[in-house]
Amino acid sequence: MKNAILFVPVGLVALAAVQLIANSNGAPAGRTGSEASNNLTCAAAGCHSGPAPGTNHQMTILTNIPIDGYEPGFTYAIDIDLEDTQNTAPLCGFSASVEDGSGNHVGTLVLSDQASTALNGQGRFVTHRTASNTLPNAGRRYSFQWTAPSSNAPSQVKIYAAGNFANGNGNTSGDAIRAISSSFVLNPGIGLDESLLSSTVYPNPSKGSFTASDSRMVPGAVRLQLFDLSGKKVFDRLDRLTSAVEGVRVEAYELPRGMYVLEVEQNGQKLIRERVALN
Repeated sequence: MKNAILFVPVGLVALAAVQLIANSNGAPAGRTGSEASNNLTCAAAGCHSGPAPGTNHQMTILTNIPIDGYEPGFTYAIDIDLEDTQNTAPLCGFSASVEDGSGNHVGTLVLSDQASTALNGQGRFVTHRTASNTLPNAGRRYSFQWTAPSSNAPSQVKIYAAGNFANGNGNTSGDAIRAISSSFVLNPGIGLDESLLSSTVYPNPSKGSFTASDSRMVPGAVRLQLFDLSGKKVFDRLDRLTSAVEGVRVEAYELPRGMYVLEVEQNGQKLIRERVALN
């Protein structure tokens, strides 16, 4: 990864002395691999060059946007996880944006960790800061938030992210860039009677313990299941609900951190199906 004058480390891009200083707090705007970025990442000419990312360069988007879709005006948590399973990339960086299907930036990006992340491109992109460009053995997580537009909400939004796995050789060669995305629809229940939107899961994200509740629950047996994003069932337990108001507690500390789909059934009826993030 390129270093700035006086050995101040920069983020994803370094071109000339003046630009090195300007980019010391992360990638320049427009490098997420999105349509609004003209499909560019920091693997573009004059930027970082190196091998294609390998299977050891793992990158994941985690969010608590419900599987049934986002709601206008709501604020959601987004995490970008980077991990080098072979520990060959001591440095890293990222850039992310949220856009609609036509390449327009939608909603508002909000910093939740100002020590590690920054906004650029007039607030349309979020990127790393110099203080967070190291990649520990356990990986690096970048966290921020996105507030969905309160009006004219598009039918689909997509989170774009590009990550730099840098070899730390003091220049821009040998760095692998991975780009990923994740799509979400507008909740089809928007505009319906709010009494039909009765489910909630909190806290989400969680450390492994969270509560699921639904106004249709009644005291008695309830089945709790978690699936990974490939559809594999990783958690299946029967519990007894004592209070419909309090909901049912899910304890899933043994699962690795990541994104899962929670399903809650009672009396043969599926009451809840929602994405949950464990961190």
